[in-house]
Amino acid sequence: VSASQKATVASSLASQVLALTTLKAKIAADTDLPTLKTDIASITASYRIFMLVMPQARIQVAADKIMTVTGSLTTLAAKLKTHIDAAAAAGKDVSVMTSSYTEMNAKIADATVQSSAAVTLIASLMPDNGDNAKKQANEQALKDARAKIKLGAQDIETARKDAHSIVKVLREMGLAASAG
Repeated sequence: VSASQKATVASSLASQVLALTTLKAKIAADTDLPTLKTDIASITASYRIFMLVMPQARIQVAADKIMTVTGSLTTLAAKLKTHIDAAAAAGKDVSVMTSSYTEMNAKIADATVQSSAAVTLIASLMPDNGDNAKKQANEQALKDARAKIKLGAQDIETARKDAHSIVKVLREMGLAASAG
């Protein structure tokens, strides 16, 4: 997640907190029931911190975690490739490891794509302020982003299993390899 995206989420959270703090003071100062009811109703209509801003932040955090893990897995994949190449040079059959390595890299790449797509989906969402069509569009974008985060997490799990299987085969061949 880029610094500007993090700044956007932080700014959105800060503005919502400030707006709610201001509303709290206004509610405390309200002197008639109709004004109080209107102000209270605006909490759910205008301030979407729980329905929009917090889910956006959670998706951003999940995307950032996926990007961190994919970076680590990419580094690990390079190390494993060195071991696979050494095994091939020693005349060992590396077809199973090569297949796992290829899948590992594909899953790492897809996790990155899914993570980036999730962030893109939620980056420009704004509170609906009572607009039902905008509310539904926001909800759909959040749902789609969550699905992409889930796919990214599944890709990472598959890539991790591929790395483990490569290490296992290398050890069975008597070649030193570790997952670290």
